This record gives sequence, C-alpha cells and structure tokens, in this order.
Amino acid sequence: MPWKQCYLRLTMREYALSLLKRFEQRAGEEIALELLDGRREEMYWECVPDKVRALAVQRSQAHQTRQGDGDDLRAGDQDASRETRERKRQRRRRGVNY
Repeated sequence: MPWKQCYLRLTMREYALSLLKRFEQRAGEEIALELLDGRREEMYWECVPDKVRALAVQRSQAHQTRQGDGDDLRAGDQDASRETRERKRQRRRRGVNY
C-alpha cells in the first residue's frame, strides 16, 4: 500500500467514535485507526491551511444547525473568521509562515 497514513475529518465526534467502533469489530485487518484528541488534535489543525480550517468549521456548524441546534450559521462564519485571524496573528508572532 503506497500510503502510510491518512487523516479523515468527520463533522461530528460521534461519527468518528462510530467509525472507530466499526473497525475494532473487524479484527485481523491491517487498518489501524486513532482518534486525535487534545494536543495531537491541536497539532493537526495547526498544519491545516486557514481556508481549509474555516471551511471545516462552517461545514460542522451547518451540520449541527441541520441537526436542530438552532445556531445561526452566519454567526458561526464570523466566529470561524475571527479564529482564523487570531491564528494568523499567533503564527506571525512565532515567525511561522505557510
């Protein structure tokens, strides 16, 4: 197999847990799944381009809105862009450019 690892983003944590459970039941296969959590998840998102990160946040919030959370998607868009700007500022302070 040419790939050694792949990151799969799902809209809800529950979906990720369900996927993990499903593959745990299939013993003997050469697929190892891991749920990134805490600092490892933060490190993953630090490497994701800002536009991709903002889009992931929008999709997640849109999904939650469809599920009946009642959050306004436009407010979520503003939060995502505010988070993106803050991350850019932090990178500039650290001297990291992508």
